[in-house]
Amino acid sequence: MRIRRTCSLLLVIIVLLGNLVDFVSTGYAESALNQEQGQEKKAEDVTVLQGKSDMNIMGLSPNEVVVADGKKSSNLFDFEAFIKPSDIVDGTAPFDSNDEAGNDSSPNNGIVRTFDTVTYPLKVTINPKIHDQLKNIKLKITGTLENGITNKRVNAKFAVGGKEDLEKEIVSFDMEYMLKETGNSLMIPVTVEVQGAEQGLKLKPNIKIQVISVDGEDITNENVSQSFNDINPVTASGKVNVKAKFSTHYAGMPRLAYSVFNPKVDKDDRSFIFPVVLSLFVDNLPDRSDIRGATFPIGKVNYHFEFSGRVDWDSQSMGVEKLDFEGKDTPFKIFNHQAIDDVSQKIPQPNTESFELGLESYKDVRTIQSGSAKSYIPKEKWNADDIEKYTINSVWDSGITQISKPKVSKEVINYEGNVSDFTIGSTFPTMISHANNVVAFNKNQKAFATTRFLIHTPNEYYPLGKNNKINKANNVYYDLKCIIDSYEDSQGNVVPYNTTAAVTINERNNPKGSYSIQTTFHTPEGKELGTPNIGYNAVSKGDPTVIVGQKVKVVSHLNVRAVTEGGTTMVYKWNTDSFYLTKQYAESAKGNMLNEGYPTSTGERIKNSDKQVISFGIAKKNDNSFDALTQNKEEDYEWYNTYDEAIKYGEVGAIKNDINAVMGDGEVVASFIPFDVKTKKVGSVNEKGTPNITVTDSVIYPTADRKVGYRIREDGKYNNFTEYDENGNLTKLQSPVGGTINFETLGIINGETSSDIKTNKNTYYSSDNVNVTVDNLAKLPAEIDFNSLDEKIEMRVKIPKGLDYVVGSAKYGDQYIEPKIEQQGDGSNHLVWYDTLTRNNKALKKINFEARINPVLLPQGNQVGLEIQNVMSSSMDTRLEKFRTSSKNISVVKIGMVGVSETI
Repeated sequence: MRIRRTCSLLLVIIVLLGNLVDFVSTGYAESALNQEQGQEKKAEDVTVLQGKSDMNIMGLSPNEVVVADGKKSSNLFDFEAFIKPSDIVDGTAPFDSNDEAGNDSSPNNGIVRTFDTVTYPLKVTINPKIHDQLKNIKLKITGTLENGITNKRVNAKFAVGGKEDLEKEIVSFDMEYMLKETGNSLMIPVTVEVQGAEQGLKLKPNIKIQVISVDGEDITNENVSQSFNDINPVTASGKVNVKAKFSTHYAGMPRLAYSVFNPKVDKDDRSFIFPVVLSLFVDNLPDRSDIRGATFPIGKVNYHFEFSGRVDWDSQSMGVEKLDFEGKDTPFKIFNHQAIDDVSQKIPQPNTESFELGLESYKDVRTIQSGSAKSYIPKEKWNADDIEKYTINSVWDSGITQISKPKVSKEVINYEGNVSDFTIGSTFPTMISHANNVVAFNKNQKAFATTRFLIHTPNEYYPLGKNNKINKANNVYYDLKCIIDSYEDSQGNVVPYNTTAAVTINERNNPKGSYSIQTTFHTPEGKELGTPNIGYNAVSKGDPTVIVGQKVKVVSHLNVRAVTEGGTTMVYKWNTDSFYLTKQYAESAKGNMLNEGYPTSTGERIKNSDKQVISFGIAKKNDNSFDALTQNKEEDYEWYNTYDEAIKYGEVGAIKNDINAVMGDGEVVASFIPFDVKTKKVGSVNEKGTPNITVTDSVIYPTADRKVGYRIREDGKYNNFTEYDENGNLTKLQSPVGGTINFETLGIINGETSSDIKTNKNTYYSSDNVNVTVDNLAKLPAEIDFNSLDEKIEMRVKIPKGLDYVVGSAKYGDQYIEPKIEQQGDGSNHLVWYDTLTRNNKALKKINFEARINPVLLPQGNQVGLEIQNVMSSSMDTRLEKFRTSSKNISVVKIGMVGVSETI
C-alpha cells in the first residue's frame, strides 16, 4: 500500500510538472485577435477526473507556497488553493545573456521584458466531506495589479477577463470556471501581459479565488475563498525605441486647393494643401524579431522638421534644380497641425501659417480620412462596452503638439516641435482612421500619437506659372524629414535620441495633366469579382468570373490629379456580343453618373449639373474584336440623348459622360453600369469568338476652350485579354492588368461553390469541445437542364494540429455520415465529404461535427489561435482554390488539470 501511495505521488508530481510546462507560454501575447477574444470571462464544462487531492498529497509544505488568506472549507467540502513561487514564470523564451534594459536572462529571475508575459499557476483542490462527489462547482477568480497604470500609461493587463480603467488607474480581472465534478486538482494560469512599461517598474498582482455555487446552490455568503496578496513583484525591463513615420493623402486624395482652407485667398491662387500625418510608435529593438523589450518614452518627445525641395524637368537637358527659398522659390510652410478626428471645424495653432494669418478657424471636411489612426478616443468611450469599435483604428490620446516658427535658409526650412501629455492604453491601432479593413500599423508597431500637418506648397511650376513660363513638363518634389532628437524620462531628464522619418510629396506639372483610369466588374449588388484589391476595389484584376446567366456591372474611375479647366469626355465601351444594356439599366447608369457628379478644385463634388451630359452610343462599325474595342474613340460611335432613340439604330455599346466644367483633384465615378451577360460559353470568349471585355476611354481638356484634348493611355499597350481553356481553367491573365489599367476581362464558369464556417464560440478553454458547422452552397446557372445534372462536389474541412475530430459526431444534413479522414504530415487532418448534385438533389447540405481540443498538440503559449478551413472542389467551379476556400479562426485558452490516481 505504501509503495502504491508513493507511486501515486510521483505520478502526481510528474503530471503536474508536465502540465505546467505545457500550459505556460513560451511565446508572447501579441495576436490582436487573441487579445480581443481573450476578454471573454465565462467557461462551462471543464472536465475533471474523479479522486481526492490536497496540498499535502501533492507533497507541498506551507513554506513553498504564497501565503493565502481566507476560509478554506464549508459544510460540504474542503477547499485548498495555492501558488508556488517556483512555478511562477516571468518571461518567455528565447532569453538574453543579461538583464540590461530591454533584456531578460531567465524565466524565473523576477524580471520580465515589456510586451512579454508573467504566468501565475493557481492550483485548486476541492474535496467533498459528505458525498463521494460534488458536481457543477462554480469558481470565481478576480484580482488587481499594483502599478498596472502609472503616468497615463497601461503598464500591464490580465490576459483573460482583464479590464483597464485609465481614469481610476485600476487594472483588474474577473473570470469564472465551472467544474463538472470534484476529484481533481485544477491548475488555472493567471497571466499578466506586460505592455510598454517603464524600465524598472514593479508589477504585483493580487489574486482571489472564491467558490460561488455548488450544484446550482449559491454559497457566495459563506465566503469560501483564498486571497493571495503577498506575491513577489516582478520588475519590468524595457528600452525606449520610439519611431516616426509619415503618411499622406486623404482617402485617395493627395491634396486640395489652398482656397478650401483659406477662402480669402486670391481667386487665381494655384497653391495646394497636402495632408501629411506624423505617427509616433514603438517597434522592435535592433536585431529582434518581435517587440519584447521595447517601450515608450515617459515624458515629452522632442523633434525637428527639415523641409527641402527640387524640381525635376522632363527634358533631360534641363536636369534637376534644388529649390532656392532665398531666391526664386517661395518657402512651403505648415499651414496648421490638427487631430485626425470627426471634428471638421479646426482652430489655428501657434506658430503655424493659419495662426499668423489671423484665421479664427477653418473647415476640414475630410479630417477623419488618413493613412494613419485617429488621434484620440473620446474620454466618454474609454470604459464603454463597445470600446473595441474605437481601439482598432485609434490611439488613446495623442497629447499636445507644439511647433516653433520656421527658420528659412537657402535650401532648408526648419521647424522645432514636440509632443507631450499623451495617454497609452492597453490596445494599439492596426487600421486606418476611416476604415476597418485597411492596415495602418503591423502587430509590432505600437502607435501612441498621430498628428496631421497641413503642408502649404506654392505650386509655382505649373504650366505657364511663375517659375515655368517656358511651359515644360516637370515634377516638383517637396522632401519632409522628421528627426526625433530626445525625450524626457519620468524624472524630467532629457535623454538624447536620434531617429529619422522621411516622405516626399509631389506636384506633377504637365501640359497634359496627371490622370489614370481604373475599370473592373462587380456583381450588381456590389460584390467585388476576382482577386480582391484591398483598399481600392475599382482596380482591374483580370480574373473576375460569374456563372452562366449571372448579371454584372461595370465600375470605372477616372483619377484626376490636376486642375482641368475644360473637364473630360468619358466613354464606357463594352462587347455587345457578350453584354446587353437594357433600358432600365441605361436609366440607372445615367442616374448614377449624374448623382456621382465630378470633383472641383475646392474638394467639393458638383452633382446633377447641366454641365454634365450623358449620351448613348451605337458603334459605326460592327466590330467587337479586341483591337477595335480597346482603340475605339468617341468619334467611332453615333451618339443619342436617350436610350429609346439610340436603340432604333442598333444595340447600345457605349455610354458617354461629358463634363464641360472645371475639375479638381478627385475621381469621376461610374459605379453602376449593369448588364445582362448574353454569352453562355465557358471562358472569356463568346459564341461569336470575341472577348468578354469592357474598356473605358477618356479625353481631358486642360483649358476651358477645349482647343486641345489629351487621350489617356493613348499610347498604352493592350497585349491580351484573359484566356481560359475549354474546362474553364484560367490559362493566361490579361496584360496589362492592375492599377491605372482601363480594361477588364470577364470569365464565365458553369457553377460556383462557397461555404461559411461557424463555431459555437469564438474563445474556448483547452478542456472544451469545438462544435463546427459548415454551411455549403452551390450556385448553378438559372437555365441549367436539371434532368442531366450530375455534378460531384468535394467538401474538404481542414482542422489544424491541436484539434481532434470526435469520431461519430459528424452529420451531413440530418444524417450521421462519417467523413474520410486524411492525416497530413504537419499534424493536421482533412475531413472529406462528397455529394452529387442531381435533378433530385439540387442543393448541398450543412456539415456539423465536434472536435476535441488536444492540449498536448497545441502551439506554445497560454492563449493560441487556430484556423479551420473548408475547400470545395468540383468540375463546374474552375476558379483558383483561394476563391473556393472559407476559414474560421478560434482562440484557445489553456488550463491544466492534475490527476490523482488513488482515492484516499
